[in-house]
Amino acid sequence: FISNLPDEIKLREKTISINGKEYDKNDSVLVVAISSPLNQNESLLILSGEKPEYIESVAEKISHYGKYSYLLFFKGGVKEKGTWTTSRMEKRFH
Repeated sequence: FISNLPDEIKLREKTISINGKEYDKNDSVLVVAISSPLNQNESLLILSGEKPEYIESVAEKISHYGKYSYLLFFKGGVKEKGTWTTSRMEKRFH
């Protein structure tokens, strides 16, 4: 899925960058909705983070963010959110 991310999101060894702002991966959880490679009518939701407790906390919250295609939680709070602008990525959390 990493090759499908829009240019504004960059995953590096120790950081996640969104719209030019960098966040430490150890304190972040990135959530993205992309088209399923098996069925373009369905979405695939991916949560990526280093700390299981942060991932679990975010998983409990994401149902409240259905209109977004991506979210970045940093130390438990939302720091970045938005929708994809390219047609191959136009997915939302459902």
